[in-house]
Amino acid sequence: MKKIAAIVACTGILSISSLYADTIPNNLYVGGGFNVDGVPSAYTTGVGMELKVGAHLDQILPRLGVEAEYTGSLTDPKNPNNHNINIQTLGGYVTYDIYFRNSPIFVRPRFGVVLPNLGDKINSRDARLSAGADVGINISKSVSAYIGYTNISEVIDNYTVGIEYNF
Repeated sequence: MKKIAAIVACTGILSISSLYADTIPNNLYVGGGFNVDGVPSAYTTGVGMELKVGAHLDQILPRLGVEAEYTGSLTDPKNPNNHNINIQTLGGYVTYDIYFRNSPIFVRPRFGVVLPNLGDKINSRDARLSAGADVGINISKSVSAYIGYTNISEVIDNYTVGIEYNF
């Protein structure tokens, strides 16, 4: 049931994004970057990638947005028994951009649902609530750089560095 809820949430986010794509200038963005998987100290750390697509929904509420995100391991963390943990997630988030007056810096808190697909029994594969935040800087009107934190399970956090392109 939780997996179905996560799939419905992600589908809804993408549907809402497409509805407003033609009506709001610069409302869509795509991004990507690399992340470090924060795991308990008994585990080795892994490195992964992040891909995301989002939309600003300023017509509904200024600074409100939605985001869909995929993360995947490039080098798997290992548990204390030396078994690889292949981390892949699909998440859907509601976002709210916070801008600072006369500054290119922004903060984007994110709350949503994540569907983890972990290659080990350290976590349930059921959908769960997820939260995080990005801190970014607008390099130009179309390009932003960001660092981010997302909690994806009871024992794994993602720390990300990436770039976004706004359409």
